[in-house]
Parts: sequence; structure tokens; C-alpha cells
Amino acid sequence: MSGVRVAAFSKYFAIGALCAALVCARHSAFLVADDSLQFQRVCTSVARYADEAAALEEYVESQGLSIAKIQSKMNLP
Repeated sequence: MSGVRVAAFSKYFAIGALCAALVCARHSAFLVADDSLQFQRVCTSVARYADEAAALEEYVESQGLSIAKIQSKMNLP
């Protein structure tokens, strides 16, 4: 009877471990997808701000100002 109990326990333990692994994998996939979406949003924001900075630089230069001179007048770290 003891061998039957061990076999039943092993079977249900294996099923439980498999279910836990599947739940963890699904949750990890959700977290990766969520992080990927956030990363894409950050990359989009960085690209947008880079475009705006380039446009601002072109505007400043078209007004006859020098970015290097403006930066040298500021106390930037």
C-alpha cells in the first residue's frame, strides 16, 4: 500500500509542478510583453525628442546663433 501512495503522490506532485511551471511561463511571457511595450514607448519618446532637438538646433542656427556659444555661456555640469 505504501508503494501505491508514493506513486499517487509522485503523479500528483508532477502534475502540480507542471501546472506551476506553465503558470510561471505564462506570467513571465506577460511581463516580457508588458516590458517590451513600455520599452517601445520609451524608444518612441526618445526618437520624438531627438527630432525636436534637431529641429530646435536648426532653428537656432538659422537665427545666426551658435549652439556651442550658448552652451559655453551656461554652467552645465
